[in-house]
Amino acid sequence: MQARDLRARDLFGQVKRLVEGFEAERKARQAAEAANKAKSELLATISHELRTPMEAVVAMGELLLATPLDETQQRHAETLLQSSRTCSTRSTTYWISPASRPGVSRPIP
Repeated sequence: MQARDLRARDLFGQVKRLVEGFEAERKARQAAEAANKAKSELLATISHELRTPMEAVVAMGELLLATPLDETQQRHAETLLQSSRTCSTRSTTYWISPASRPGVSRPIP
C-alpha cells in the first residue's frame, strides 16, 4: 500500500465522520423541534383546561354578587370573585403568554 492510498482512506474516513455528525445533528434538531411542538400543544391544552372553568367561576361570582346577600355572604362572594379573577389572571400570565411568544418558554412544573 502506498502513502497516497492511506491519505485517501483517511480523507474518506474524515468525510464519513463529518457526514455522520451532520446526520446526528439533523436528528437531534428534529427531536428538539418535535419536543417543542409537543410542549406547545401541552401548554395550549392546560391553559384551556384551566381558563374555561375559571371563567365560569368568575361569572358565577359576578352573578352571585348581583343577588341580595347578607353581610357575611357578600364578603364571601367578594372573596370568591377576587380569588377567581386572580387565579384566572395568573394562569393566563403563566400558561398563555409564554406559549404565545415564539422562542420564549417556561419550564413545566
